[in-house]
Amino acid sequence: MKGTFSSYDPKTGKGTITPDPEPASTVFSFGAAAAGVLFAEDYPFSIPLAEAGRVKIKKDKAVEFDKPSTAGGEATNLKY
Repeated sequence: MKGTFSSYDPKTGKGTITPDPEPASTVFSFGAAAAGVLFAEDYPFSIPLAEAGRVKIKKDKAVEFDKPSTAGGEATNLKY
């Protein structure tokens, strides 16, 4: 998935990602609505503290990530 960083704390290595809107053809399907696509929520993420000091994460910067498999789960495989 693609999105943007909406928050990040370099002291803890934690933050949130806001997903980009889905294409219109997907948004209006019932399956997409049931999956929460119409009401996109932010996904939490965390970076190991050893790496947090050297990465350049900024609010509103684009990111690609794997959607969590469970509700409330963390986004993984960040590509920034």
